[in-house]
Amino acid sequence: MRSDRFIGSAYGDELVSLTARGEQVASLLVSSARSAVDQQTAAARVTDPQMPSSEEWREVELLQKLGELADRQGDFKAASAYYQQALEALRKIKQSG
Repeated sequence: MRSDRFIGSAYGDELVSLTARGEQVASLLVSSARSAVDQQTAAARVTDPQMPSSEEWREVELLQKLGELADRQGDFKAASAYYQQALEALRKIKQSG
């Protein structure tokens, strides 16, 4: 982490930014956390086979993000289609559970 002094900030007089190495460490922490969540999900699935897979949840999340992106780009028809697909995927997960 690196800090640079500057004047006029409402939150103090330092600007903190991550170095390239700091970004690598943060990325490793995020991937480690995701791995831990996946392991917990897998362990829960052993005791509850009806629990949706992380892939199913990721598909829903991706469809939602694609819908948000299309919405921001002004393509409301595509956004609506992505949101509809996400809703259908959620309904499928609910029915299988």
